[in-house]
Amino acid sequence: MRVTRLPELFIFISILYNSAFYPVAYGMPIGSRDASLGMSFFADVNGDKKEDSIVYNGNGEWIVSLSTGNKFEAYSNWIEGHGIGSTKQLVGDVNGDGKADTIVYFDNGEWWVSLSNGSGFDAYTRWIAGYGEGSSQQFVGDVNGDGKADSIVYFDNGEWWVSLSRGDRFGAFQKWRGNVQYQYDSSGKLQRLTLVDGKQLHFQYDKNGNLIRKWME
Repeated sequence: MRVTRLPELFIFISILYNSAFYPVAYGMPIGSRDASLGMSFFADVNGDKKEDSIVYNGNGEWIVSLSTGNKFEAYSNWIEGHGIGSTKQLVGDVNGDGKADTIVYFDNGEWWVSLSNGSGFDAYTRWIAGYGEGSSQQFVGDVNGDGKADSIVYFDNGEWWVSLSRGDRFGAFQKWRGNVQYQYDSSGKLQRLTLVDGKQLHFQYDKNGNLIRKWME
């Protein structure tokens, strides 16, 4: 699958078949916002098994355009004020209800979560504090296979720390010991992380080098 974002912020999706890309869907414009002001994600926020378009901007707005299966619907603002001043914005299903939630990380180690109710993001709450200060990378992914995305941080000294999701908060963080292996692509971006239990966290980037998807196998 290939996702193309034009300067006007239309989204076109095409699939690869017999060495050629064929268009299968197109997106409604997601506004006049400059894409450089925030982050874009694709995740199923309403639980219908179709990945939707999510855009975060620096003003704390999370804009969602739901997928119908052949196009993206008109965008709407699902929450305001969530993540202002944050250094990392993430999307993942942290409570295991099948709907992707929004997570933000601050340099002081606070993680704030806004759960999806299927038609909007609920009021954000702090799920953990003092976790990840000084880390160089932050992620979410289901590392223990319970269906809930956990929070993961990486430090430049090679340490990986994990805080497992309890469904309504992140639990006590701990260093995951063992031979954690990570693989980088030709541009130096993290492509695959093999955890101590054998699970692999994969990362996918767009042609501009922006992270657009993470998944666990």
